Amino acid sequence: MGRQRKRIGDKATALLADQRRERIESVIKLYLKGKSVMEIAKAYGLDRQAIYRDLRVARKIWHKRNDRAADALIAEEVAKLDRIESELWDQWERSKEDQTQRYSERDGTGGVTKKGKRVKGQCGDPRYMQLAMQCVDKRCRLMKIGEYSTEETGVMTAKLIEVVVENPEQVAAMMNYADYETLTAPSKN
Repeated sequence: MGRQRKRIGDKATALLADQRRERIESVIKLYLKGKSVMEIAKAYGLDRQAIYRDLRVARKIWHKRNDRAADALIAEEVAKLDRIESELWDQWERSKEDQTQRYSERDGTGGVTKKGKRVKGQCGDPRYMQLAMQCVDKRCRLMKIGEYSTEETGVMTAKLIEVVVENPEQVAAMMNYADYETLTAPSKN
């Protein structure tokens, strides 16, 4: 008997969670259309605090999704820099190789009197080294390493992405409700 009650309670809890998700989605649509919190609260017969809570949940979901997107973009850019830097080091090594030039000397009648090769030593093209260092610097900036670190000040920088929404389908696509339970669960602290 106790087991059946739990199942009924689980269904009721799931129903309430589904209803809240649907309400949050509707609240977001109205909010993004420019409606004030007060107007939205009146439309749903709720107090403003409930609407503010819904908007906080939506922002948590957006921030979590944007953080993942930003991390993926950073990883992609770092991979590009790795490839560029690798090519620059290869070019640096090639620029240090000896150059061989073929030559031929001609006499006054147009005939060749002497053929040979000249080997010219190289010390490397410093432009490749400069570009490689720029790659290292850009990687450090992207990954917030060294002088670009935020550890010294203790200030964390947020990764924000401005989103322009043109229709309700885009809002639904932006919301990842798989994270809903995690983001709305009470803190364990």
